[in-house]
Amino acid sequence: MTEPRMRFPKFICEVDKVTECYHCYKPGDRFEFKDFTHPPEHFCGGAYHQLFPVMYAWTFGAQFPFMDKEGWVRTTCPDGGKLVFKTKAVWE
Repeated sequence: MTEPRMRFPKFICEVDKVTECYHCYKPGDRFEFKDFTHPPEHFCGGAYHQLFPVMYAWTFGAQFPFMDKEGWVRTTCPDGGKLVFKTKAVWE
C-alpha cells in the first residue's frame, strides 16, 4: 500500500520594492513557484535562498506574526536589501 502524497502549496512572489537588481527585476514582477523545491527557471539564486526558509516553513504549517492582513510576508534580497519581495502561500 502506498502512502498518500503530501499536498504542497504553490507560492506567489512579487517584487515589492527595488533600488538596484542584477537581474533587472522591477516592482510588480511576479513569479510562481509550484512548491518550495522548484524555483521558476532563471530565478535569482540569492533571492531563492532568502525565500526558501519561509516557503519551507509554510509548507509544514508555520504561521508568522509578521504576515500582513492578506497573508504576504516580505523578505529582502541578500544583496543588502536593495530588493524586497512579498510572498504568500496559495493552497489549492
